[in-house]
Amino acid sequence: MQASFAPFDYHTSLFSLASPIPRPARVVGIHDGDTISCIIRIGSEQSIQSGQSGQSGQQENHPTFARFNVRLAGIDAPEMTSHNPVLKEAAINVRNRLIELVTGKKCTFETPGMAHTTRTDICKYLCQDVYMVSLICKDMDKYGRLLAEVYVCHENDEGILRNINAVLMNVGLVNTYDGGHKSEFSLLETKSKSQQPN
Repeated sequence: MQASFAPFDYHTSLFSLASPIPRPARVVGIHDGDTISCIIRIGSEQSIQSGQSGQSGQQENHPTFARFNVRLAGIDAPEMTSHNPVLKEAAINVRNRLIELVTGKKCTFETPGMAHTTRTDICKYLCQDVYMVSLICKDMDKYGRLLAEVYVCHENDEGILRNINAVLMNVGLVNTYDGGHKSEFSLLETKSKSQQPN
């Protein structure tokens, strides 16, 4: 085992999925309005399969998949944990809009005043079907999440990829964010946006 690691030292490249080429991913979780969980194929793993008696084993490549928390690059949504009721309502609205964009279906999760929907509830909902997106991956953020532009194409989109990050920005549900200091959400602006139909 040690021998296989011997050629590698501190100068070995850091793991990265950064690429301008879209990478397919399955969405299995939506945390809030700017963070999702995806299953991404990251390569192939070689394994030896034993053959029948008298035959040698054959090497086959099997895809390797991993789950990543993906932060939608360039945007910031209100926090689900906010103690301010206006910001909390806005956070629920943008999270629900993100669910609709990913699934192509009307979101039936909580609206203000209903019982709290958990991340587990959303994961169970998403895992009833396979919801695919395309990611243009960037680097990892300071919390270890994969930064990405997220694209989706549903049957009624006529083959056109929609940039989810841009859609959320264009409808005014999120702020721009470059990884530095976060902008404060204006309470009056947030209240008026959250009352607009999606």
